[in-house]
Amino acid sequence: MLLRIASNILNAYPRINQSISYRWRQLATGISFGLFGIGALFIGGIFITLYPLPISRLKKQYWARHTISFACRLYIKMMKLMGLLTYSLPMKTADYEGCLIIANHPTLLDAIFVLATNNNLCCIMKSTLWKHP
Repeated sequence: MLLRIASNILNAYPRINQSISYRWRQLATGISFGLFGIGALFIGGIFITLYPLPISRLKKQYWARHTISFACRLYIKMMKLMGLLTYSLPMKTADYEGCLIIANHPTLLDAIFVLATNNNLCCIMKSTLWKHP
């Protein structure tokens, strides 16, 4: 009932609705970037501490790649729930062997989608992604 009243008020004043929507996207984008950075530092910290353990290199590589893929899927779902993006991509993970994925104009978000949909992926990206603002 209360949501219906609030919706009617916002629909009656479209400029207010646009302003609220714009402010929410700004806030959600900031939260999204912050969570991406914190998550990357957290995952990196975990794997740096696991590096000296006497576990085979292939096993560590497997864990790292699958963890990164899972984290990217989680990040994409979080952004979708926050209303920051929509996509029509079957989010099924793939385990292709010897596959080459070439993106025409890769951005950081494209890389996240590629990593999210492939569990065992070694990425080679263009160098400008390292200098992404």
